[in-house]
Amino acid sequence: MTQLKDRLLARWTQAFDELNTVDHYKALVKTYRYAGAPRFSLSRFDNQQFSDKENWTVGEEIPDWRETYTYGLNQQGLPCYMTARHNYNKVDWAGFYTYSDQLIEYVAFNLDTKIPSSFQRIEYQDGKKIVYFSLSVNGGGSYSIYLGSSKEEISQRLINGPNDLILSLDHHHFDERGKVLRADGISKLPGIGQFSTRDEYTYDADDILLTIRRFFDGGHGPDRLIYSRIPEGVGAEIVINQLATALSLAVVDALVDDRRKEADCSGNAQNMDEPIGLVMLNYSYNDSYYPSAGYQLVRTINEDLKEGIFDFYSFVREADDIETDHLEALYAQLDQLMREQNDPDLGRDMLRKTAAILVRTRLHGRLPVADDFGALAMDGHIEGHSDEQMAEILLACGNEAAILSLWKAKGMI
Repeated sequence: MTQLKDRLLARWTQAFDELNTVDHYKALVKTYRYAGAPRFSLSRFDNQQFSDKENWTVGEEIPDWRETYTYGLNQQGLPCYMTARHNYNKVDWAGFYTYSDQLIEYVAFNLDTKIPSSFQRIEYQDGKKIVYFSLSVNGGGSYSIYLGSSKEEISQRLINGPNDLILSLDHHHFDERGKVLRADGISKLPGIGQFSTRDEYTYDADDILLTIRRFFDGGHGPDRLIYSRIPEGVGAEIVINQLATALSLAVVDALVDDRRKEADCSGNAQNMDEPIGLVMLNYSYNDSYYPSAGYQLVRTINEDLKEGIFDFYSFVREADDIETDHLEALYAQLDQLMREQNDPDLGRDMLRKTAAILVRTRLHGRLPVADDFGALAMDGHIEGHSDEQMAEILLACGNEAAILSLWKAKGMI
């Protein structure tokens, strides 16, 4: 695997010389499509086509998005050329796709630094996908400090840097009938470093793929399900509802356990009787939808309001240990749907629905709550930075407008 990784990194280094070929692929374009997020990842390329299912914007006018991605399609309807612009930072990229029976590649360049900031490659053997390789330069390749250096100097500094590359390599192994049995992998992440993985595949009696389970070497994480077949007729709404319902029960289990721990530590069993005023599910948008559950008691909410320091992040305690092992199949299915539809909002929708269930069931009746009890799910790094946005999130999480009016009168909003 190390030799394979080194060969692919050498191919990426070679791509530094290929920026001048972008115009050749632009000349092959027959139609354009525009999007506000990346599309046409080779991770979604199979059977000579992409699985992108979005409704595209077409025509001459480019939409006014924060980030605009333009894809040029060739005579066969496959992307052959792309440009991207971050309209706020005024950074531009351009790239191309190449296709053959043995090899598919995608290369995109930062047009300021000329660095190939994104590189993807599929290698086929006898019609089977043997190798998938993906490399992204952190920050989109905007490393002006490297201007004037040789391609070898730049590539080696990026390869050896602890935070510069996001890398993924999968090498698939097949049985005599052509089924994937396992995939050996190497990944590299900023701040984490390089680690190895092994994916094991299971099938039913009809050779239909059922699950893929990933094992991590070197203590980089517990094994986890990364694929679980979604039954026929089951769509995003069903998966979200099933996961939100099950997760709400797991959240309450964690809250009950935390309240018992506090009562045991204080030696005061009556602590269990203190009503909870607010529960917040913390998560990381487009990263992890496994939440932690912070909560505030009615008493501490009132104390903070009296002192004028209340906010929705001032937790009395945080119940971190939410048991989700039994939910791994549903989480894997949700992750699949987000990848297939290129829509991280599905994870946000699931957690907001989880919060709404906590509100509606009043923590499933297992803990005392305030008359105006509420819950929300939010990534505080990117959401809830204004009263208007906070109100919108609270309503989306199942809190009634009348409760929001009461909170506003109390000074919570």
